[in-house]
Amino acid sequence: MLALVLAALGVLHALDVQGDVPVIGEKLAHLKANPARYDAVFIGSSYVYREFVPARFDSFAAGAGAPTSSFNMGIPGMDPPETYWLVDRALASGDHRFRFVFIELDSLHSRVRPANLHTRRFDAWHDAAGTLAAIRGVAAGDTSRGKKIKDVASHIEAFVRRAAFIGRGRGLLGAPLLDDAGTEKAPPLGMLSDGYVSLDDEQAKVFALRRDMFGAFEEDRYEEKLAELRAGVENEDGEGRVIDFEIELLRNVVDRVRATGARVILVVPPCLSTRAELIRRAREIDGATVLAFNDPDRYPELYDPELRFDVGHLNAAGAERFTMLLAESVFAAPPPR
Repeated sequence: MLALVLAALGVLHALDVQGDVPVIGEKLAHLKANPARYDAVFIGSSYVYREFVPARFDSFAAGAGAPTSSFNMGIPGMDPPETYWLVDRALASGDHRFRFVFIELDSLHSRVRPANLHTRRFDAWHDAAGTLAAIRGVAAGDTSRGKKIKDVASHIEAFVRRAAFIGRGRGLLGAPLLDDAGTEKAPPLGMLSDGYVSLDDEQAKVFALRRDMFGAFEEDRYEEKLAELRAGVENEDGEGRVIDFEIELLRNVVDRVRATGARVILVVPPCLSTRAELIRRAREIDGATVLAFNDPDRYPELYDPELRFDVGHLNAAGAERFTMLLAESVFAAPPPR
């Protein structure tokens, strides 16, 4: 009986397309439904989802004589090791032969946020590799022993939940999930079905409040954070010190992508985090190009309040400007040896 159960679970995992994971499921399904359509993919957090405009990148690439067809695989709140899990899923989706794989260069976040526990998305990336990476990250971190034990237990629980399809009944039956019931949201794939959704396109009231708060109350806070960035002060976006293990993880994902024949470009968006040590060490990885845009002196237009939706993110006009600067850097920089 146990053998039958294990066999059934193996079949289910082989067929699982993560369709009930919000945003991730829709984007992976789109890649799978459009085999060989895209030759460039950009993977990362909301800094990607809200700020990388495929149409603008492709337009510049065509003008540079190197036409591309790109897709935005940004997911709100995503960071390693989940980011690297999604890289592997994207590479396995469809018959794509990516020429470029852009990965947001971000710190390893293995600490467990209580709000993520028992969510479908948190469980989804806890396969064996993801769980082991998270546990090793926790062990190497600088939290208390009690917090480490608690976080390791949470990662193991997520692995078990994923392996046994716990909490997956509605998703496996194709029933809609209720997490976002009653909310107004832009389509996860955006207006052009290229994965990009500007914050300006969101209709839910919470986004209007965020925009209004920036204009009315948060500009002083923004200027303070900008001054800290210029001074090299790491803020709460960072995870503190860079551990050897997260560089090992990053090097491994770079090697896996390069093995497919794609060029790997690690990108730091115009955020308010220095990520200085991470950038320095990433530049030592063979075969990866590192492009950092979190420098308000070098890229002052990306930090102009007029191009900001809120303290952390660009608005639609800022996203277009960032994408064009990124494209200029990509096609001006020679590929790594």
